[in-house]
Amino acid sequence: MNNREIDRLVAEKVMGWTLKEMTATSAWMDSQGGWTLYQMWKPSTDMRDAWLVAEKLYITVCPQQGAPTEMSVWAEINKQPLGNCYEAFAKTAPMAICLVALKAAGVEIES
Repeated sequence: MNNREIDRLVAEKVMGWTLKEMTATSAWMDSQGGWTLYQMWKPSTDMRDAWLVAEKLYITVCPQQGAPTEMSVWAEINKQPLGNCYEAFAKTAPMAICLVALKAAGVEIES
């Protein structure tokens, strides 16, 4: 799965946005009427967008010193005391955030 597909899944499954096709462009629309241009939403690579996801789900992000490159960043959502704990590892913080957010939404991405 490529980054654009992951970005789309995060917009739909995690943020709850819908894609609105317009004449000249497309935009992600939220429930309050706010919008983000489709081509500008890149949470899998842009930390500013990933941080919006992390804030929404209270995601903890931590670098892993000495870990293999593909596991250099750890992200966790801990929905305690009655919920589940989700974690993901990735090369970058934005990707780790997206992967753990999608896990919490019930979407597993194969490496």
